[in-house]
Amino acid sequence: IRNAALDMKGRRRRIVLLVRGRTGIRRQSFSKGLGLGCHRQAVYTYAVPKGVFRRFRACVGLHAELGMNARVELDAGFLGQGRHVRAMLSSASPTRTLDLDARRGGLLRIRLRAGKDWRRATPNVVLGAPHLLRDSRPDRCHGS
Repeated sequence: IRNAALDMKGRRRRIVLLVRGRTGIRRQSFSKGLGLGCHRQAVYTYAVPKGVFRRFRACVGLHAELGMNARVELDAGFLGQGRHVRAMLSSASPTRTLDLDARRGGLLRIRLRAGKDWRRATPNVVLGAPHLLRDSRPDRCHGS
């Protein structure tokens, strides 16, 4: 869902993530983002052209209001290229930053796998402020 997440009744909700700032963990709303959700497993693949963009950056985590009692395994990176971001997302943990080299282009894959209790939890994964960057910009996930 573009710029929103869906609640259990199918209503659009703003994107809110727990972020680590200078004074601790706080809630932050994002006007731009993607509501990815996640039931048992989800895979999103985006084709990125070679030599056009320098980096892919996004804040990723469980929605601060909708992602309750959940644990989701994240694996994100360009297929066939070195560095991937691997993390366990939980409703109590702050947002993770995806910061990947996009100069070589290729297929950007974001794979999510929910824990065994996914039917009782609400693993509502969201990306806040996802950007393909041509130049250098500050990290928006941590209060910058």
